[in-house]
Amino acid sequence: MPSRLQHTRTRLLFTLLFASFLVSPTVALSGGVDMDHVSTLMKAPVRSILQDASVVHLQGPGSLKTLGRSGRPVVLLVYRNLDRRSSELATLIRFLARDFHHRIDFYALEVSPGSDSPVLHAGEAKKALHLEKVPAALFFNSSRIGETQQETGLESPTLEEYRTPGRLFWKACYAAAARFLDRSL
Repeated sequence: MPSRLQHTRTRLLFTLLFASFLVSPTVALSGGVDMDHVSTLMKAPVRSILQDASVVHLQGPGSLKTLGRSGRPVVLLVYRNLDRRSSELATLIRFLARDFHHRIDFYALEVSPGSDSPVLHAGEAKKALHLEKVPAALFFNSSRIGETQQETGLESPTLEEYRTPGRLFWKACYAAAARFLDRSL
């Protein structure tokens, strides 16, 4: 008879496998994800990860006002370039942008720990976007875009995500994020 630990491991493995196959139709049609490529990207600086992705890079606090002008939903990645957690989240955003760029606008905003950088200071970004921490991925639904916030022209985000998917749970996080985006559109 299997031990309780073996039973728990079997259930966890089944849950992970099941979650990795629960991919939205959009994601299923766009091709798979090569986990070796994901692992390589997760080790790179964020600018390199997003270099050829369908993600618009914002420059400075004034650029936040451009968010949502198209009337489409928006995903905003707030990151530090040389940060492991930012690289993990950027890798997820890269693949989501690949599959949803035709329906969602993807933006990235680099922040720095100090104020002597040409990029936005992390404290300024946290204040302007009401962030809890960096890195963060924010989803703004087009039906909620308005002019109520002076800084960004956006209402509060529909979803704020601060967790970063490690390699082990990456496919499950990718599938869950894709399902959320599909349902939100």
